Amino acid sequence: EIDQTLRTAGVATVYLREGVDTSTATGQLFRNIMASMAEFEGRVIHERLEKGRSRKAAGGGFAGGGIPYGYRKGERGSLEVVPEQARVVCRVFRWSVEGKSLPWIARHLREEGVPTQKGGTWRVSTVQGILGHRAYTGRMPFEGGFIPGLHQAIVPDALFESCQATQTR
Repeated sequence: EIDQTLRTAGVATVYLREGVDTSTATGQLFRNIMASMAEFEGRVIHERLEKGRSRKAAGGGFAGGGIPYGYRKGERGSLEVVPEQARVVCRVFRWSVEGKSLPWIARHLREEGVPTQKGGTWRVSTVQGILGHRAYTGRMPFEGGFIPGLHQAIVPDALFESCQATQTR
């Protein structure tokens, strides 16, 4: 962007380390080649990262994003259960199936002084995020579906499915 602004203003740039003077046709060619190479390198790095994430996800590993409440990042990037948080997750699912509202659950957790993952305030959206996260059943998203993860489930499938049915009413 800086280079483009300088060019628009009619200012030639000299790259001392590379020995490129953009006031000449040869210098402009080299600048363009260097910019293309930098863009190419960025895209190659991005492709490699995406392939690595895909391989990890295909194997049921945690491939990035926010770590769900109730888990922490373990060895080699796997998810490990945080027991005290896992108990809260189970209560949240149980309360939901019992018919407790999202505002009730959030308020109850705040009143109990239960800390969130980052020390924030329990909100309806936080509770909703927990109730909709299939990772709690030991599964991870992959290619539009879910596959068995390498992490331990916190919530049984039956409880998760009951909760989903309750939430859609």
